[in-house]
Amino acid sequence: SAAGSSGLLDAGVLTAIATFESGLRALPAWRELCAETAPGYRSLCEPGLSFANYMMPSFNLANTSTVPESMTFDGLGSEPLLLRAALKAALGDGLQQLFFPVDFDVAHASTAKLRTLYKFVFSNHSDSHW
Repeated sequence: SAAGSSGLLDAGVLTAIATFESGLRALPAWRELCAETAPGYRSLCEPGLSFANYMMPSFNLANTSTVPESMTFDGLGSEPLLLRAALKAALGDGLQQLFFPVDFDVAHASTAKLRTLYKFVFSNHSDSHW
């Protein structure tokens, strides 16, 4: 496989996925729909839930420091995290079943399937079940 033994979890593949997803979210129609999404749900369309966001976080620097004080899992970072660190963060947030297949084995950290979730919620929509 071109991605090597880690499949879609290869840093290069996840960097490409993060770039593709951020391009999608930058489209004018996407930005318009996301802006109309109920404020409490807006993070589900920007940046959405994607393992690529965990692999490519933005680092938030304190005003006087070059050491990050926190990370934002938005897929807009310039350097990938180590795979183990990204997995630990995503699994710690309870997202294993969302991102990975049922038979995903964290110990071997390889997969040919990966899921990203985007959700748009409109407050004036009559069907509030979703």
